[in-house]
Amino acid sequence: WRDLEDIEKLECKPQILVALSALYMDETLTARGFLIDNLDFTDEQINRLVELGEIIKHRINGNVYYGLPHSSLASAYWEHGCDYRNLPNKDRESFVYRYAISDVSNGLSTILNTGKEKRVVLLCTAAIEGRLLEIVKKESDSERYLELILARANSGL
Repeated sequence: WRDLEDIEKLECKPQILVALSALYMDETLTARGFLIDNLDFTDEQINRLVELGEIIKHRINGNVYYGLPHSSLASAYWEHGCDYRNLPNKDRESFVYRYAISDVSNGLSTILNTGKEKRVVLLCTAAIEGRLLEIVKKESDSERYLELILARANSGL
């Protein structure tokens, strides 16, 4: 795989790789709609990276999601991509939360895929802000509800 500077030389947007990396470190796919509606990327920019094999396109339950070829790439892109991190939320936890409360069908999965400490913080934040039920209702993977209940029982939420 190419480094971010090489991606830029190919007239692609390395910012897309950095945005995907925030979630893909936990092997969570990013919804197409979020990339376009919330981060202002275009289908053309995204598809160019798919054609180059830099990102992977997935179709799940009629929705389109994107990920990276491997989670270790996600960690490298996030760590070394500070210059390309023109995201509304520069820290990863805030980015994950913003994604989870947006109009995506894998918001709960996104939170539950994070480490235990972050998961508790994100779930508490969503509960305090009155957004948890909204996140749960939009979740397309019904098995994640059980994980939420178990996470709640184990963390004392």
